[in-house]
Amino acid sequence: MFSALQINILKECYENRRKIHRSVFLRFYRNKKTKTTPVKIITQSLDRLIGRGYIFGYCVHKSDKCYIENIKITPVGIRAYEDWWARRQRKLPF
Repeated sequence: MFSALQINILKECYENRRKIHRSVFLRFYRNKKTKTTPVKIITQSLDRLIGRGYIFGYCVHKSDKCYIENIKITPVGIRAYEDWWARRQRKLPF
C-alpha cells in the first residue's frame, strides 16, 4: 500500500504534527544510489499522498507552476499511519 518513502513521510508528519519543509525528506536518500534525482522521487510521492488525501501541501505559486514547499498530515493520514503501525506490531498470544 505504501512505499518506504511514503511511510517515512507519514512518520515524520505524524511525529511533528505541524508544517514540515520538504528538504527534511532528502535525508532518506542520503546514502542511497538512484537512477533519477531524489527531488523528483520525493515530489512524486508527495503528489500521490496529497491526491489520496493523506497530507496537505502548501505551495509557492510561480507564473507557470506550483511548487510544494511545506506539508502537513491530515486526520485521514493520521489514521492510515496508525493502522499501518498497528498491523506492523506483533500480537502476543495471551
